Amino acid sequence: MIFASWLISYLRRPYSLPEHVSSARWPLFLFACWLLYLVIQVIPLPAALVQQLNPSTYALYAYAADSSIKTLQSLSIDRGATITELFKTVSYIALFFLTLVLIDSRERLKQLIMVLFCVGLSEAIYGMLVSFSNETLGLWSLTYPYTAPSHLNAVSGTYISHNNFAGLMELTIPLGLAMSLYHLRPPRFYPNWKARLRSLSQFVMERGIRLYLFVVIMFAALFLSTSRGGTIALFTALGISVFIAIIKSGQRAKEMRFVPTLLLLMIFAGLWFGVEGLNEKFLHTVSSGFENSRIPVYQASLKLIENQPVFGSGAGSYRWLFPLYRNADIGLLFFDHAHNDYLEFLAEQGIVGFAILGTAITLLLITLIRAYTSRRDPLAHTTLFAVLTASLALLIHGLLDFNFQIPANSGYFYVIIAMGVVAKHLPRRKPRKIISA
Repeated sequence: MIFASWLISYLRRPYSLPEHVSSARWPLFLFACWLLYLVIQVIPLPAALVQQLNPSTYALYAYAADSSIKTLQSLSIDRGATITELFKTVSYIALFFLTLVLIDSRERLKQLIMVLFCVGLSEAIYGMLVSFSNETLGLWSLTYPYTAPSHLNAVSGTYISHNNFAGLMELTIPLGLAMSLYHLRPPRFYPNWKARLRSLSQFVMERGIRLYLFVVIMFAALFLSTSRGGTIALFTALGISVFIAIIKSGQRAKEMRFVPTLLLLMIFAGLWFGVEGLNEKFLHTVSSGFENSRIPVYQASLKLIENQPVFGSGAGSYRWLFPLYRNADIGLLFFDHAHNDYLEFLAEQGIVGFAILGTAITLLLITLIRAYTSRRDPLAHTTLFAVLTASLALLIHGLLDFNFQIPANSGYFYVIIAMGVVAKHLPRRKPRKIISA
């Protein structure tokens, strides 16, 4: 709806698009190719052509049709599910494009960062309130009392899965850290303890201390979600972003001054709320072995990929094909997702779809890293720090969970990564003119 409104307005009164739109022309072109590929997956094709392109899909159609093979078939075994995924993909790309064309000023960029950060903060506060109230305040316990989340002791906010809630924290915590980094004062020399005390009191009264407190709350919510993948992904992404800054600027990197504060925030959140649940899950993983939970699912997914490697089985079809490939270790358990975004994407869209989207995301990441190491404008640099950290965190977490299958998290990802493209071309703040009397 928003995109349609913008398009109508643009057609009535065309104007020059911001510079960062043209700089993202190759990712936008690849996104368009991705949409076209999904359309090809659902359009009816001659059965002989489907047999040549995707023999496994043809064999499934033949089995279902009981020797009366249709003259027209699609590359997807479930056209309805693929059409649904097509509409979702259109929404993601529209969000990416709208962020590029509408966020055209420093003020709009800061407002968008704060809006997304407040969404994550609200989810964190609500999730902990639900957890501390023994689920009496939870949406699921009120609406679906017999289908409440299995991890009742874990913070999950409005998400059914605590791992997907952790994905939201990975996307929004870096935004709070970026705003804290943006408001961080350069180090100063204080001649005596009175000056230091005065500076400390001024800092407590400033906006920065509130941001620190909010980030502590969100770290606490992440720990209480007991998501191993989410915790590891965020810490790894933060380490990579700080390491890149150190490689480029050495000890002069602004992120170096933020590292002690970040460590204190994580330690304080862990000591304040406790990390027993997270610790128990790590110990359980070590003692029982990771293969007891998800390795059999990965093995079944690899078999699915082997049978339809090039074009896949169709976006959104994983849940229907999984029962055909599960082994004895899985038993009668049903998995509607592979708990690995990369394996699920390969299974559904094949090498062709994976190559198109993977190339687009890789180009965007390269753009973000180059801009992060070159921009010196405080707002642009801190925004790129947040965008790079958030996008890397969700991509790393994709190795263990299915956040990209959740529309909310996937939509936030495309908005945030578009913010990085905007920050790359963000004009420097004009110095204020001093008018002498």
